[in-house]
Amino acid sequence: MAYLSYADKAAADARDAELWQQARRDGWTEGNVTTHLYPRRERVDWDGEDYDPNAGLPDGVDAAIVVPERDERLDGLILESALTDDELVALVEVYPAWQTGGTFAVDDLRSHDGDLYRCNLPHTNYDPSHTPDTTANLWTRVTPAGVIPAWVQPTGAQDAYHIGDLVTYNDWVWECTAADASGNNVWQPGVYGWTQVERV
Repeated sequence: MAYLSYADKAAADARDAELWQQARRDGWTEGNVTTHLYPRRERVDWDGEDYDPNAGLPDGVDAAIVVPERDERLDGLILESALTDDELVALVEVYPAWQTGGTFAVDDLRSHDGDLYRCNLPHTNYDPSHTPDTTANLWTRVTPAGVIPAWVQPTGAQDAYHIGDLVTYNDWVWECTAADASGNNVWQPGVYGWTQVERV
């Protein structure tokens, strides 16, 4: 049975600590990490009075390698940054088009000029110049269902994020996990109210 030498164990411990420090810096904790590809030291499987004869790290492996848990919620979602302009427009055009003379309720979705908008205030529009892209108090640009948008600094309550929202920012998918008393989050991911979900 081959055991790691004291020096090898010390090197593995040091590298393992380094990997965990990096993981913590990236927002992962031990509770988020479910898979060790290799044991850090010899794996001890108690079977009667014998240890596992295959215990220990494989040749050439000097430390544990950790794999973040896959978040299955993301499997059916698309990153906005992964779509071409034509693909995004095709998704947007599935929704009803905004039109002059329409009556709109809060949270109604309408497509306009290749973008999708969510209604902020109930209203009827009689002015053809008051399009969704020119009336930020009435409409907020959003992404189609199933698409994770890039984070954009909110300008107010009308486009603030809410608990459960997903965005991409600095090569990560983030989930909004905190908000103010009104349920709004206007903070940048990494500052307050966001948790890293998965690297993209």
